[in-house]
Amino acid sequence: MMEPVPPVSPALTRPDALRDVRGRYERGEISFEAFREAFDALLKSSTPAEWREIVDRLPVASQNPLADLDAHVRVTEALATEEPPLPGFRAFVAIIGEANRTRRPFRLARTSLAWATIGEVKLDLTLAELPTNGTLWIFAAVGEVVISVPRSVAVTVRGGAVIGELHALGESYAGIVSFGHEASTGSRAATQPTRHLTINALAIVGEIQVRYVDDPVMPQKSAAGEIESLPHRMG
Repeated sequence: MMEPVPPVSPALTRPDALRDVRGRYERGEISFEAFREAFDALLKSSTPAEWREIVDRLPVASQNPLADLDAHVRVTEALATEEPPLPGFRAFVAIIGEANRTRRPFRLARTSLAWATIGEVKLDLTLAELPTNGTLWIFAAVGEVVISVPRSVAVTVRGGAVIGELHALGESYAGIVSFGHEASTGSRAATQPTRHLTINALAIVGEIQVRYVDDPVMPQKSAAGEIESLPHRMG
């Protein structure tokens, strides 16, 4: 009589590994430096075995709910009393060209500016270390600005469009002089510290998109050596 063959678990994919690493960082299980190191290692590796090894090297969350709650309290108190050493101001500017941060972890300042005159600015905040309470100013003259935000972050968007278009958290404002206000509390786990981002946006003739995403919106090289985007879910 043949013995039953145990089921084979599916191989770990790169998007799953990136999602796992980001989740551990958001829950406070690993530092930003550990997140950045693991993220870069995942980008440089190319096989499921390597991705699994990188993920397995990360700290494992405690199975004790009380310990998890205690860790959450410590993280929240630390964020409230000791703001991470983030810069006070940072600008991402494209006059005629591109200013994109979609491939490597980076830090967002407490107050940041995304400015596109004729060019393009794309910021993937799933890769960013975010302040507890941050402000992002967005201006698109003729260019395009796309901001991808992890769902764990609460977002408030205020702004409008003169002739351009503003797409904020699933709602759109377009035409000749239109303004709106959208807000979302995000969807975070109980052990994740609360982070809030206020976005003030103005599109003259250009286009601004502020969207929630589940996974990093990042390029990877295809077999032909061209840059493509990883599949992701957004809304």
